[in-house]
Amino acid sequence: MNSSTGEITEEEAAGASASASSSSVSDIADPVQASSSLLTDWQIHRVPQQMRRKDQTSYLYDPIMVSYGPYHHGKRHLRQAEEFKPQVLNLLFSETGRDKDFFMKMILNWIDHIRNCYVGISRDVYDNVKLAEMMLADASLILYLLDVQGRKSDIESFV
Repeated sequence: MNSSTGEITEEEAAGASASASSSSVSDIADPVQASSSLLTDWQIHRVPQQMRRKDQTSYLYDPIMVSYGPYHHGKRHLRQAEEFKPQVLNLLFSETGRDKDFFMKMILNWIDHIRNCYVGISRDVYDNVKLAEMMLADASLILYLLDVQGRKSDIESFV
């Protein structure tokens, strides 16, 4: 970890990724690890240009408020949600008692599988650490939204 920035270096990311394949049965703490063979076949493709008729259907394929994953990451009109993700990430840290390093190591253990899910994502654009940080921020927002919706459902069931 870079002591001046507190960020994981690319070398640490490579080590974490390499260690994912050498874990023992006692190290398997989640069901995703047990089903890793399924992850190698998952892919998220971009919608082909032939299907994107700008005049009628582009709204079906392009995010309007928030982007998950690298395909639409960084687009100007999605900036508000991107600015909200760090706040939600801090909530995740405070509610779990875990820090960024804990979650980054977990994600970096899966970074090759994650990268392989996205067709055509260059390592030049998103190195392992940047991709892992994006996945962490996106996952924290998804968990937050599920939690908010769950609480809303709980409240509505009593009304």
